[in-house]
Amino acid sequence: MDAAQKLFDEMPHKDELSWTTIITGYIRNDDLHGASQVFDGMNNEKQVVAWNAMISGYMHKGFVSESLEMSKKMNLLGIKFDAFTYTSILSACANAKLFLHGKQIHAYMIRTVINPSHHFLYSVNNALITLYWKCGKTDDARKIFDRMPIRDLISWNNILSAYVDVGRIEEARLVFTKMPEKNHVTWSVMISGFAQNGSGEEGLKLFNQMKSTECQPCDYSLAGAIKSCAAIASLNHGRQLHAQLIQSGFESSLSASNSLITMYARCGVLQDSQSVFLTMPCLDSVSWNAMIAAFGQHGHGAQAIELFEEMLKEDIVPDRITFLTILSACSHSGLIDQEPGNSPKQKT
Repeated sequence: MDAAQKLFDEMPHKDELSWTTIITGYIRNDDLHGASQVFDGMNNEKQVVAWNAMISGYMHKGFVSESLEMSKKMNLLGIKFDAFTYTSILSACANAKLFLHGKQIHAYMIRTVINPSHHFLYSVNNALITLYWKCGKTDDARKIFDRMPIRDLISWNNILSAYVDVGRIEEARLVFTKMPEKNHVTWSVMISGFAQNGSGEEGLKLFNQMKSTECQPCDYSLAGAIKSCAAIASLNHGRQLHAQLIQSGFESSLSASNSLITMYARCGVLQDSQSVFLTMPCLDSVSWNAMIAAFGQHGHGAQAIELFEEMLKEDIVPDRITFLTILSACSHSGLIDQEPGNSPKQKT
């Protein structure tokens, strides 16, 4: 960014586009402080695009409170929100489960937005569906979906995800059947939905159906199919999908690899779970949880505890699933009184 900043500083005249471009550049380089400094250096007539860049930047980097604070300042200065502003704020509220705040934004939008364009309705209603279902209001999300005069693929995928997320698989199936078009997200969500709700055979059937369409399997749909194999302990199918994953160039996929760890463990092949875990180029908390659970399922409580402590050394913060998994591993191995060497704070 140094070269870009130097070029920017040397510009004799800076317009809104140039200011916004340099702000976006800092955000994409994970330098929110630099973006904020540039933003603060703008004149008092900051336009909505610059505000949106900062709000979206904070939201995508997980700084929800900063994102919402920016929107409050913007409103106090009398700068009118556009579709992008509303979408970013609602997304921030959805990610942080701030339902009441999101509902207030919804009410404010209804009061102040007159004759919204089709583009506005598309993007904002899609964000509202996500807000309501992520905050546990699936039926309210459906009401918004039903009231939409025109729906796009994102709208359909959002309501499909809403039903899958709360385990209402038959309603999800109806939505899936009625969809006028489908993409990789659609198939992946539905395949994973069947697997998560214990219908592994249905998931595999749908995966095979997907292969006969123009939407060829991606790593997420393969991950869903592998979860389906785990649900029914189908090792042969799981190995075939693992081979397909490698042939398709998705062997470094985090979601698919995490699914493989669980699949091999549930099919009784702990060594293969370990092999996948040890060869993954990057790990997240789901990876560690899956491997800890694998040890626990096979009665290796001591190894589960060792892996948990190694996880802590790697500065991976355990979540609720981690603690439930390690407790279950200890219980299965008769080590319920065993205490890991460290006791970090649990994520809330």
